[in-house]
Amino acid sequence: MLATLKIIFMLLAGPAFLIGAAGYLIVRLKLRPDSQEIEQTYWEFEDAHPDLQRFHLWSRITLFLIFLSMLLMFLAIAL
Repeated sequence: MLATLKIIFMLLAGPAFLIGAAGYLIVRLKLRPDSQEIEQTYWEFEDAHPDLQRFHLWSRITLFLIFLSMLLMFLAIAL
């Protein structure tokens, strides 16, 4: 029972890490708004910029996926 749980955790963690890492790279390269666009916005309202909000949202999602995969790998090793 414990061995199958370890295998399931590792089978879920591997692709989750690859998808999260690839997604994070894509987010950092493609979704980051130009600094000129952000500089034109007043500093108090730059967090409300739609492109910056989308960048932060997808950045958080991909980092959470990487964190989740590391947690699954840790559980597979620790059990």
